[in-house]
Amino acid sequence: MLLPTYSSWLNRIEGHFAALRSFVIAGSDYPDHETIAREIHRYLRWRRHNTTNTRLRLSEKRGCFH
Repeated sequence: MLLPTYSSWLNRIEGHFAALRSFVIAGSDYPDHETIAREIHRYLRWRRHNTTNTRLRLSEKRGCFH
């Protein structure tokens, strides 16, 4: 992916945060920070083992262009 020179270096990881937001945070109502942290860790473990998941790839791709 080519980025303009004036764009943020964070643009490359925005897609990953979009997927995290989509899979873990959106529509959630966690009771405390420990539960949120546990769910984020669970998502990261899942993500490491499901790198070819279509829904994950689409979510990451959408996040790169917002």
